[in-house]
Amino acid sequence: MKPLVIAFGLYLLAGLSLAAEAEEIFSCSTADGGFIQTENLSHCVYSLLEIQTVDSYPKLLAAAPSMQEIKFNLIPIFSAADKLARQRLIQANLIAAAQLWGQFLENSANIELIIRMVDNPRHMMQASSKTSMLSHKRAATRYFHQGASSEFLTQTDPNGWQYDAEILIDKSSLSSGNIWLDPQPFKRRHVFDVNQYDAVSMFAHELGHVLCHNGFYNIEKQHSRLPNGDLSRFDDEIKFIDGRPFFTGALSISVYGSYVPLTKKRGVYSHLMAFNPSGEIAIMAEGAIKAGKRYVIRHIDLAMMHDCGLILKPEILKILQQSTNPMAIAKP
Repeated sequence: MKPLVIAFGLYLLAGLSLAAEAEEIFSCSTADGGFIQTENLSHCVYSLLEIQTVDSYPKLLAAAPSMQEIKFNLIPIFSAADKLARQRLIQANLIAAAQLWGQFLENSANIELIIRMVDNPRHMMQASSKTSMLSHKRAATRYFHQGASSEFLTQTDPNGWQYDAEILIDKSSLSSGNIWLDPQPFKRRHVFDVNQYDAVSMFAHELGHVLCHNGFYNIEKQHSRLPNGDLSRFDDEIKFIDGRPFFTGALSISVYGSYVPLTKKRGVYSHLMAFNPSGEIAIMAEGAIKAGKRYVIRHIDLAMMHDCGLILKPEILKILQQSTNPMAIAKP
């Protein structure tokens, strides 16, 4: 199998204000070996993160031999020594989640991703894209790829050294153990408490939003909430029937057997309806990540990625084109 070559530039930031007016101060190393605080990431020098050498985790990546090809540009922010191991473990769980998607993608990319530790107990984890790139135009409407997916497609970074996406993690959910960090995230075999949430599954869900499941619709008015009327690539596949949103990508319809029903809660329409007679849930379904369970990528998850414009490996695409089981587990 072709080795995975996804490069995530990961910046871990703690305790920063999320107010729009607030300046972001990054702590990082410089070319002369010094240490500075700066508002401009281009002033920083990044080093290859070798998770294998971290104390207490010398064999952490043993199950992922292709990891030497995944480079993490790291800006250290945890000053307390007792938090270093957890910082590395967060990164390892994120890489494992990236691999869940990346093993099916034809191209590689270097995605700058910031993880923020925030106080938001109502949402244990959230994600968003921070840049976009024009996909196509139809009539007067422009449709945009999210920055990360555009980078996979074009091999061009739309915003240079600036970060492409962010994931927000609630501090209390992490410190309390509600978010469970798998000590061996590439094997995914450890037993965890029924009241804990698997971090790899959660990261994979959020990366699904970063790559595809995000849009600009005002769901009640059924048109763009942006002044210029722009929509996302995900939006281009949305159709409203009796006020309800459906995803109508060709491959998704083929795999699902009909238009794919989406949720419509509090204006959010980027999740699949969770109901399924078999009890199996797509990783991008509403409330997909339940306590005490691990989740995997399913056929409908990949079909929607394809319809968002991401390029799947030919052998995977062929399997999906013949699939009639949306909840079938995707295998590389």
